[in-house]
Amino acid sequence: MQRDGELTPDERDLARARETITGMLATRGIPVKDGDRSADLARLLDAVELFEESVARAGGDSMTNALDSSQPDNPRFVLPIRSDGESARDYSVRLRAAASAVTRAD
Repeated sequence: MQRDGELTPDERDLARARETITGMLATRGIPVKDGDRSADLARLLDAVELFEESVARAGGDSMTNALDSSQPDNPRFVLPIRSDGESARDYSVRLRAAASAVTRAD
């Protein structure tokens, strides 16, 4: 029996998934905002991974082209920074466009 204030098993699973995705984004230097919906965060992680795959296929190195790199090999291989006030959904759309640009330029 569920008590008031306790999460259901489904809610716990969703909370764990959000925590996992948030951690994966954080390791890449991508901030997660309180208002970000879990579904949008999942799409954002997919977009980040697509960008990273596009850079790798184009011959980019994820270490030398990281967000904190002082001298990236190629600026187009650096993950675009999330703008203040930019929703997770809008950022993921922008990342997909950047991934496409990396692929086209190669």
